[in-house]
Order: sequence, then C-alpha cells, then structure tokens
Amino acid sequence: MSEEQSPPSTTLPDKPSDKAAAPEFAPLPNLKAPGGVAVAPSPQRREQTRMVPLIAGAIWGILYGVMLQLLFRAPGMKRFVELMSVGMIFFLPVAIGFLVAFYVGWKERERPLSLRYALLGPWSAVGPCLILSFVVGWEGAFCLMFATPVFLIMSSVGGLLAKLALLVIDRGRDRRGPGAMKNGLTLLLLVLLTPLSSGFVESNILPPEAIHRVHTQIEIAAPTDVVWSEIIRVRRIEPSENHGLFYKLGFPKPLEATLSHEGVGGVRNASFEKGLLFIETVTEWQPQRLLSFRIQADAHMTRLDPHVVVGGQYFDVLQGTYEITPGPRQGTVTLHLWSRFRLNTHFNGYAGFLGDSLMRDIQNSILRVLKKRCESRHS
Repeated sequence: MSEEQSPPSTTLPDKPSDKAAAPEFAPLPNLKAPGGVAVAPSPQRREQTRMVPLIAGAIWGILYGVMLQLLFRAPGMKRFVELMSVGMIFFLPVAIGFLVAFYVGWKERERPLSLRYALLGPWSAVGPCLILSFVVGWEGAFCLMFATPVFLIMSSVGGLLAKLALLVIDRGRDRRGPGAMKNGLTLLLLVLLTPLSSGFVESNILPPEAIHRVHTQIEIAAPTDVVWSEIIRVRRIEPSENHGLFYKLGFPKPLEATLSHEGVGGVRNASFEKGLLFIETVTEWQPQRLLSFRIQADAHMTRLDPHVVVGGQYFDVLQGTYEITPGPRQGTVTLHLWSRFRLNTHFNGYAGFLGDSLMRDIQNSILRVLKKRCESRHS
C-alpha cells in the first residue's frame, strides 16, 4: 500500500501582538572620527552647553529685578508698597539669588548645584540690576554704596536657599515627575512674591525712630582764642580744602558758616553745595569752650539721592556741638565735634551704621579744615 500523503502544513505567520513593545530610548551615539572610532564631546563643547542655563538664569534674575523695581515705583503704588523697606532692600536680592540658582540647578539636575555657584552665581544678576538702577537715575551713588553690600550678601543667601530647596526636592519619590515640578514652581512663586508682600505690610507700619550721636576730635597746635574764632564763623571753604569719601559719592560739601550775633539765640547759617542750608540756632554759648546749636534743614531739603532727603522722612540732622579742651601736649588743644541725627526706617540697624559713617566722615573733614586754618594763623 502506498503511504498516505499528509496534507501540507499550513503554518500561519505569527500574529502581531496587540500592544507593541515600548521602544527603548538609547543614548545619542558618540561622535565618530573618520576612522570610525567613537570620541566624546570636547570639553569646549560641554562648557558651551553648560553656559546656556547660566546665562539664561542671569537674564531671568535681571528681568525679575527690573520688573519689581518698575512695579514699586509705578505712580500710585506708594500708597500700597514701601520703597525703603526690608522687602526691597533685603528680600528682593534674596529672591533674585533664589531665582537664578534655582533655575540653573533645575536645568542641570543631573549634576548637583555647586556651592560656589550658589554663592557667586546670583551676582551675575544683582550686579547688572544695581548698575541699571544707577544709570536710569533710580538710585544715586550714595544709595548704590548703601545697597551693594546688602544685595551681594543677600543674593548669596538666596542662592544657598535654592541649593537647599533642590536637595529636598530631589530626595522625594517623584523627583522627576509632575509632583516635583509642581512643588518646585510653588516654592519659587512664594519666594518671588515675598518682597512685594513685605513691602505691602511695611507700608502700613510706622517705621521706628532711632537717634544717633557721633563724636569726632582732633588735636590742634594753636591757642584757644584762635580755635574759637574759627569755629563760630567759618570762612569760605575752597574745593581743594574739602576731602572725604562721601563727598566723592555726591554728598554736598560744606562752603561756609555765618553767625547773626554772638550768644544764645544767635543763628548760624551753615551753607553746603547743591543749595543745602542748615539753620543752626545757638542753644549753649561758653566763650572759648563750648558752642552748641539746634539744627533745622532748609525748606527745599536737598536730596542725597532720588528718595533720600536731608530733613525728610528717613533722615535728619538735629544738633551739633563744638567743645575745646586742653590738648595732650603743651601748646595744643583738642577740638571735639558732636552731632545728633535721626533715622526712620524699617532697618535702622544697617541704616544707622551707614549714617554714623557718613557723619563721621563729614565731621573729620571739617575738623581737618579747621586744624589747618588755626595752625596757619598761629604760625
């Protein structure tokens, strides 16, 4: 019998699965040299890539700082936010530093944000902000010197806070998911709104008053009567006689002082540059020993800066006193000069340090002028 032929097998092709396997994302291939050998990206190429978020972070920080300055200075906003506030002087640079460092750290999350960049990176934004404020006239040299140390230090504090915030977020379970993104943006928004919130709160709080007294002295090789005649009335001071750090920063230089009549009740007009006039009413008069006077700034109140006025809301000089005592050496006297001034800010501690430095510099300059004149007359 012939073998039965088996029917040809009809093998169906494999049925494709309903769900295709998800493709695996492979890393980008390395660059290859002409010989086919893989080469890593050059250090220069990596550095250029690294610079992109650094520059972008600085730009975001500058834009934020400028926008907040425009908002604080907008017409009608003075009723709602205080310009000379802790929020503007201290919290604003913290927010700028936080924004710069947080942006760079978020973009470069594969590598931890370095401590060096957290401290110094924010300066790339606060530096241009300060320069721009001076160029457009928002701040003068006096306030720029006042604000620069605070802005640099506080922006570094903001950078450190951003580094800490990134470490906390990266330790979470959802470090790369939408939850981390939401937490990061929420934290960033809260920090960026802090200066504005603080300025609003401070505008509704009366700033405290602080009274400061500054004492300076100098030894003069001249008789008491010569020194006394030079202090009750001060002849015209030439520009070459005036030397002081704060004069170079724009503070008006003293010009002369006149006296209506000798004795208590006499009015001593002390004239400075830029139209600044101190009307000084004599309250104590002890010939060849003590001269004290109450000070009132003139009506038009010369500005030290666009928003800092002598005799204004934040700063005023109240009293001055000259006293002559025996000197440490034979034939000399010691001339003392005291001043008393008022501050009204929400940061009187730091403003007081600057005010003391200002008055001490001016008083020392005046004493040097008097010393030179007295000793020239005596010789």
